[in-house]
Amino acid sequence: MIKFDIVNRFTEAVQFTAEIDCDDSELTSIKIGLAVKWGIKTRANLAGANLAGADLAGADLAGADLAGANLAGADLAGADLAGANLSGAY
Repeated sequence: MIKFDIVNRFTEAVQFTAEIDCDDSELTSIKIGLAVKWGIKTRANLAGANLAGADLAGADLAGADLAGANLAGADLAGADLAGANLSGAY
């Protein structure tokens, strides 16, 4: 288990710190994806988060508040975004 910070795309302040099960040398995209999945389960604040390049393929993001989030280059293939708030997301 490692701790991984998700930061705000506007302020770069830490929004939440996820406890994820992967090696510290894993690709950042994998770590971000695992952190987001952890954040969904723990109801962490994802609005405005910098999730650029995240591996979110197949993620259950239904109902997630991703307003203002940076999703540039994120892999959302097969992700469930039903009811997700994507207003202002990039």
